[in-house]
Amino acid sequence: SDKELIILYEKKTGEDSYGLAYVRLTTQLDRIKEVVRSWTALDAALQSCKASGNLDPRKRGMCSGPLPTKGLVGFLSGKSTGGKWEDEYLGVDATVHGAATKFTNGVTFSGAGAGAEWPVGKLGQNQPYYSANNKFALAATVTIHAVPEEDGTPLLGVRMKDAANTVLFGLSYTKDKKWKAKLDNADAEEHAEAWENDKTYQVALQMDTDD
Repeated sequence: SDKELIILYEKKTGEDSYGLAYVRLTTQLDRIKEVVRSWTALDAALQSCKASGNLDPRKRGMCSGPLPTKGLVGFLSGKSTGGKWEDEYLGVDATVHGAATKFTNGVTFSGAGAGAEWPVGKLGQNQPYYSANNKFALAATVTIHAVPEEDGTPLLGVRMKDAANTVLFGLSYTKDKKWKAKLDNADAEEHAEAWENDKTYQVALQMDTDD
């Protein structure tokens, strides 16, 4: 209701047992309404690629044309401070590792081990992106500025939260300027199309357990 908000969630009560717990969120209603307004404004701005409210996505380099937002739950762009890359949708922030430089609509990574981790599966039972267990798409706009010294430099991918850091699938690039795609335990497959230095690419990975 307008006066009271209660959330019911699953909580681990023992080694192999879970129970239900609830928390009153009435005092957080104003913040929740503010977040929903932010989502609405961001959706409108990206869908039209025009200013909406206080947000001008073109000036921030977030789009060059209309973007679909149906099902969009996270967006990393130019908000980064120190080791944190903020989610524009106010969800899970990414963690930046290694040498990184902020620019208008993203981050430039330099050197071995540099990159970002979006820890969407590290929140225990309280998963904000529960649907990602079955189906999701991960897209990025990337530019490669230098040829790597080693083959198979990771570009974009998804790992399991397990002891082996199992790679579900991923895309990498080689010193021969080739793309490599890897799926689960299979060997990485090299693709004939070559990549070019300082050229911008839009890449996407999709998982659908129904496939």
